[in-house]
Amino acid sequence: MIVTDNLADFPDEALALHAIDAISADDFIADTIDPDPSEAILASRRMRERIKNFALDVPTLIRKSEAQRLLQAATLTNEFKAFLSGAGDSD
Repeated sequence: MIVTDNLADFPDEALALHAIDAISADDFIADTIDPDPSEAILASRRMRERIKNFALDVPTLIRKSEAQRLLQAATLTNEFKAFLSGAGDSD
């Protein structure tokens, strides 16, 4: 599997010859979260808690995801923002 936002350079016909798929970063993130959203959100929260002085609050993380065209990731993050937020996050 190739994860890229440059899907135009990886035509399905060429990839099929090598049994490879190409997927956008947004689809990859969403597909990673989708099988078990609660576990994915808990893992994300644990990662945020381990980082001292985490610079991005959840609303900023959502805006940055949207700016990078990670719209599914931004939507999922927004849906679970109450579970991701910690001390110092604004709503």
